[in-house]
Amino acid sequence: MSYKFTKGSQIIGDLKAADDTERNTIIDFGEDKIELQTGGTTRLTIENNVITATTPLHISASVTAGLRISKNNANYREIQFENDGSEAAFIQIDSSEGLVIGNQTSGQEIGFYTTGGDGIGERMRIGSNGYVGVKVTNPLEYLHVGGNGKFDGDDVRIKLNADTDSHPGLELYENGTRKWIVYNDYTDDKLTFKTNTDVNMVIEQDGKVGIGTNSPSHKLDIDGDIRVRGNDIRDNSGDIAIRFDGSANTSVSGSLTAQGAVYKNVTVVTTTTYDVLSTDYVILVGGSSSGRTINLPSIVGQEGRVLIIKDQLRTANSNNIRVEASGSENIDGQGFRNFQNDGKTMSIICGSDQWYRISEFESN
Repeated sequence: MSYKFTKGSQIIGDLKAADDTERNTIIDFGEDKIELQTGGTTRLTIENNVITATTPLHISASVTAGLRISKNNANYREIQFENDGSEAAFIQIDSSEGLVIGNQTSGQEIGFYTTGGDGIGERMRIGSNGYVGVKVTNPLEYLHVGGNGKFDGDDVRIKLNADTDSHPGLELYENGTRKWIVYNDYTDDKLTFKTNTDVNMVIEQDGKVGIGTNSPSHKLDIDGDIRVRGNDIRDNSGDIAIRFDGSANTSVSGSLTAQGAVYKNVTVVTTTTYDVLSTDYVILVGGSSSGRTINLPSIVGQEGRVLIIKDQLRTANSNNIRVEASGSENIDGQGFRNFQNDGKTMSIICGSDQWYRISEFESN
């Protein structure tokens, strides 16, 4: 089909395609309106302020911009989506040159989809309440991520800027149950480590650490028992000050100064045989009806230990108090020592090869 044009204006009616045997491919000229029809159905309508297409548009071009929407100064342009004539959503450039994507239907959300190895799927969602979910279809907070996060850069940080008199922090959950909370206590700005209900550790602004206490008074303040799994406690120079052997025995390097009264464990023995315990220091041997035997521990791991053994009731002569070394070990070269005088006291110290008597005397 072809047309021959002449100079000047003409008044013509609708145009039908001569090559269309059904004569239903038409350009229909109306009052301020042009309709393009195929198959007897309007596909595109051009009016004064609007162009309406009733079929999908396929834009194919050899340049980068297949579809260009221009903006005039402060006036913005948008792509408007409708649902049965009602505005539903839009994409626009606003007056400040910003890209805006909006949903105009109450309670509806915006989803972002990509196609990956798992096919096409939702990757991010913005809820009607402003909550954003990444790989989460029902976000429960303003940012809800269904997976790991990674932050790269120079001096990367996560900043938590809370309101005045509030507790910025982190909460750790397992399957919906809160296990730990780490937060700043605004009352004195200490870092607080808490289980779901109980505070277990705090770090003060001056560096004091409290375990089991909320108000540490020293660099390390522990309310409760402690266990040392290593062997050494070292001083400021890195030298060993206190050593543990793993068998409840402790040695002190250098000198130990105790201010005020010194309290030692005192054990009263009334049985015929008694095995010295690791906590014993002073052993008072009582009873008068039969002999008493005090069995010393092996010297292994005991070097430097001091024991004081005393005839408590002054009956050693008739009671036959006997102190025996372990196995083939000795006390000053002998396997045992007898208390033959009433009221006798013997102090011994463990050396590397045997027990040694420090002193031995009878009290009046």
